[in-house]
Amino acid sequence: MPEPVLLSIATAVVTKAVAGLYQLVRTKLAGDPAAIAVLEAAETAGAGSPEVAELGSALDVVTSEVVNGVSS
Repeated sequence: MPEPVLLSIATAVVTKAVAGLYQLVRTKLAGDPAAIAVLEAAETAGAGSPEVAELGSALDVVTSEVVNGVSS
C-alpha cells in the first residue's frame, strides 16, 4: 500500500488542483506506457477510487526509484 501522502498527491494530480504537479507527474511517467494508462484512468475517477490508489502505487514506485538513484 502506498504511503498516505502519495495518495493525497495522487488525488491532487487527478483533480488537477495543481496543474504543474500534474504535468510533472505525466512527464516523469512518460517512459512507461502502463503508468500513463494508470494516470489517464485516474483522471476521471473520484478521490479514494481504486484508480487513484493505483496511481498512488505508481507514484510510490517512482519515488522509490528516485530515492534509490534509479533513473527512468
